[in-house]
Amino acid sequence: MRGGDPGSDKIVPAIIPITSKTGEVLGALRPVTKSEASDPALLELMTDWRNANKGFFLTQFHATPERTSRWLDEVIVSDATRAMYLVEDATGRAVGHVGAKSLGSACPELDNMIRGRPGGDPQLMFLAEVAVLGRLFADRSVRAVCLWVFSRNWIPIGIHQSIGFRQGRREKLFRIERGSEVHLVPGGPEGEPQKFDYLQMEIDRIAFEEYMAKFARDPNL
Repeated sequence: MRGGDPGSDKIVPAIIPITSKTGEVLGALRPVTKSEASDPALLELMTDWRNANKGFFLTQFHATPERTSRWLDEVIVSDATRAMYLVEDATGRAVGHVGAKSLGSACPELDNMIRGRPGGDPQLMFLAEVAVLGRLFADRSVRAVCLWVFSRNWIPIGIHQSIGFRQGRREKLFRIERGSEVHLVPGGPEGEPQKFDYLQMEIDRIAFEEYMAKFARDPNL
């Protein structure tokens, strides 16, 4: 469906159920719209999550609800090629979020995946990633989905690999301080070299379909 703002042509993504291997609904992926971008309680929550996880971002700063609101409104909600989903548990309580960008291309990208607080099934975030991938690959023009991760983040790398993501190219990271912000710049010509890289991972349609076939028949996967 289309966004509720007058003159908006952005297609608002539908709610995506998060299901277990047996088909039990464990939660949902709820798209962030303009109304969520102005919800004070949600902005506080997402700001806290961003600050708690700032070391996993290329741009590191102290977030505020006002800055979070501007980012959601100007970068996410207004861009037809991007989507952000709240990850909700079975009670409808938001416990994290996951984004996607480059929508409409042959290779969209997973982005901004955060488990903000405990709640719901222990595998909720893993299953949320599977659900987003399923929605992206429902577009038959999509040949693959990629993501970027710091090479030192071996736990998410292992999770991505268990679904079928393969490691791709690496880019050196360089640290640059700009006022109160820290920027980790891939392949930058200046700055302090880091001891870890920016790693691209990718899963193609065949690998995802093979994983989903195993997912359906193996309860221990």
